[in-house]
Amino acid sequence: MTHDSKHELLAALLAAGLTQQQAAQAAGRSRASVTRALREPEFRALVERYEAGAARRVSRRLDRLCDDALGTLTELLGCKAPAVRARVALGVLDHAARSREQVDLEERVAALEARTTGNGRVKVPAWT
Repeated sequence: MTHDSKHELLAALLAAGLTQQQAAQAAGRSRASVTRALREPEFRALVERYEAGAARRVSRRLDRLCDDALGTLTELLGCKAPAVRARVALGVLDHAARSREQVDLEERVAALEARTTGNGRVKVPAWT
């Protein structure tokens, strides 16, 4: 196994949530070598890329489950027990409000990012 492939394995193990000791053992490395690797910005960036990839995969899986969950909530809204219908309705309303807030924040951040330069300064129109 090359140095790069050992780093890749180690980064993947750490990103998966293993402790430094566990990752070292699984990769056939010493804990000291894991500590040294984590001091390297490139290695830390690699671990972060693996973590981001895992988070995206989980997010996609959750997105696929949302249709089923919404179907279940729709069915429960037809339940004969008023308490069940009320809890489901309140839960749906609460999540709908949160979703709208999230979309609003994302749009506002995107607008701010569009107005800034690469160094974080706001672009000022030439006419001011």
